[in-house]
Amino acid sequence: MKKVRAMLVALFTLTFGSLVFAADLIAPKISIADLHSPTLTVNGAQLICTVRVENWNTVALPVTAGNVALKLADAPAATAQLSKPVTIPPRQFQNVDLPVSVTMSAAASWLPAFLGSDAFTMPFDVEGYVDIAGESPQRVPFHQVGNVMMVDGELVIEDARSAL
Repeated sequence: MKKVRAMLVALFTLTFGSLVFAADLIAPKISIADLHSPTLTVNGAQLICTVRVENWNTVALPVTAGNVALKLADAPAATAQLSKPVTIPPRQFQNVDLPVSVTMSAAASWLPAFLGSDAFTMPFDVEGYVDIAGESPQRVPFHQVGNVMMVDGELVIEDARSAL
């Protein structure tokens, strides 16, 4: 019976992409909602990585920190950190924008394809975490892979899937 229960808990966790943690709270589901088209700067490029944080709990979750590492076409492209804490309301989700600065050397691997084609498609790999404050602070990791493509001048995420 214990094995069956453990298998059901594991199946639930894998199916819904969350981890159960401290005080009967359910860890938020973290996913990449959007990668906004880059703008060129003198030092490289600036883009926005929008992270969707889903709170399935009956209480608000204070997110105190977050970190994202982005790879484009298997090349490290950038990292970003949460600039200010956010609170995710109970049983709701919130999109959190993380400004990402990409150095010119990192952008050199994918920027020519982005600028040179209307049919731009490239694999991406985003890995990171969010820190949740509370009685027992928790770090909740996320890892998502997929493809990003150009549609009507905007970047669109396709085939995105969790890699955890």
